[in-house]
Amino acid sequence: MHQRRVWSNMHGTSSDFTSAAREIRTVGIVGAGKLGTSLARLALAAGYDVVINARPKPTLAMILETVVPDAKLVDFETLSQAADIVILAVPHNVASQLDLPSIRGVIIDATNPWEATGTNDPDAIAPADAYPELPIARTLNHISYEQLVADSRIGQAGIRRAVAVWAADGEAAATAAELVRSFGFDPVLINKDQTYLFNADGRLFGAWLSAEDMREQLSLGK
Repeated sequence: MHQRRVWSNMHGTSSDFTSAAREIRTVGIVGAGKLGTSLARLALAAGYDVVINARPKPTLAMILETVVPDAKLVDFETLSQAADIVILAVPHNVASQLDLPSIRGVIIDATNPWEATGTNDPDAIAPADAYPELPIARTLNHISYEQLVADSRIGQAGIRRAVAVWAADGEAAATAAELVRSFGFDPVLINKDQTYLFNADGRLFGAWLSAEDMREQLSLGK
């Protein structure tokens, strides 16, 4: 088991997240592509235990052993019960096939439908829309997997890159914010009617912004 680090609230704005966050010890990741393995690397670097579930393929075990050797490959049922927070790093049409209500922890939707990656199925429903009763947050979805790793400032002071967080559920928002903060970024709470700005065709998609700059950009609207 990895030694869990203690994170201060010097980064981000805790007043944005008024509910208490759930304690995070184990991070579950669904999907072992470039995004999933990048998020697994961040979670391990942040001191979490990591479990991964992914569709079987001949090279899966070798990929995980090479890229994230400390992560554990498990079935979905095991992941859904073991993880305190589960990150969906799969397209929405794949996520729709999962038994999301069986997950005991907070769910993070980290997928951003994007034509360039073939993940923009027009018939797919976002998890938060499909299951409004579940603690689902949308975050870590407007930065490329390369930048997630390159721009992470785990345990470092100074200006950090901001990451938007949206959730209808207060506990989900606070827990997602804690995860983002521990990954070395500044969480910024956004409203649902602002999420379009972070879509693949939105003006804030991929933009490197500090938390202050992101709030200023949000105030400008479209």
